[in-house]
Parts: sequence; structure tokens; C-alpha cells
Amino acid sequence: MQPRATEFALIVVFAEEVPCMPTKNTELHAIRLANLERLVREVGTAAELARRCKTSSAYISQLRRGEDASG
Repeated sequence: MQPRATEFALIVVFAEEVPCMPTKNTELHAIRLANLERLVREVGTAAELARRCKTSSAYISQLRRGEDASG
């Protein structure tokens, strides 16, 4: 099965830093989190999303909890 393009958007959406006012950053974060949750629903589980994005499920969990996952 061919992966959906939106699955690869996860890396771009969370890795790219966009200069905005603080309120806009909050709104942007909410949009990114909603997109992440949508991707998890589309593939079934966070672990499956992580597998398809070639990352760890722990990283996906950190993103979902809003933790700084940049290390």
C-alpha cells in the first residue's frame, strides 16, 4: 500500500519553525496537533503512524503531549 502524502507532512509540520506572534504560535500549535491527531486516526494508531514516518512511537507520543521532543 502506498503511504499517503499527509503522513510525511508530519515531519515538515513539526520540524519547521515559523516566526509568529505568541498568539499565532498557540494557534499554529493547535492546528498542528489537530493534524497529528487526524493522521493517527487515519492510520489507526500512533505506533502505526510512527512506523510509516520512520520514527519512534515515543516521539509521536511526545508530540501529542506537547512535550519538547527536540532533545
